[in-house]
Amino acid sequence: MEAQNQETEITEPVKPPVEQPTEDLRATLRSEIEAELREALRKEIEAELREKLREEIAKEYEAQRRKEELQRVRQSLIEEYELNSEQIEVLDLLPIEDPTELSRRVERLFGRQKTPKVKSPQLITEPEVFTVAQIKDPAFWRQNREKILRAAAEGRIVE
Repeated sequence: MEAQNQETEITEPVKPPVEQPTEDLRATLRSEIEAELREALRKEIEAELREKLREEIAKEYEAQRRKEELQRVRQSLIEEYELNSEQIEVLDLLPIEDPTELSRRVERLFGRQKTPKVKSPQLITEPEVFTVAQIKDPAFWRQNREKILRAAAEGRIVE
C-alpha cells in the first residue's frame, strides 16, 4: 500500500484553458464601438446644425425687422415731405437699406420742397367766466375741472 500512496502525487488543479476572443466577439465589440461613435457624431452634427439654423433664423428676423423699419421711415418721409407720385418713384429707385441714410437722401433731394402742414386757424374767444353756483354743481365741476382751476388762477370766478 505504501507504494500506491507514493505514486499518487498531489498535483495542481487543472485550470481550464483560457479562450482567446473569437472573431465573432471581436466583430461584436467593434460594431458596438462603431455604433457609439456614430451616435456621438450624429449628436454633434445635430447640435452644429441647430446652431446654424438658429443663426440663420436670427439673421432673417433681423433683416425683416430692418425692412419693416425702412418701410416705416419711408412712409413717414413721404407724408412729411408730401411727396407726389413721381417723387415717390425716385425714392423707390434709391438703393438704400439704412433708415438714417434714407432720411438724409430725402432731405437732400426734396428738402427745399418741404412745406409746413397748414394748421387750422385758432379762433380768439373771450376767456370763460364761471360762477360760484356752477362750481358748486358736482357734475359741472367734473366736466370743467381744468378750465375752472385755470379760471380761478386768472381771477375769472364771479358770484
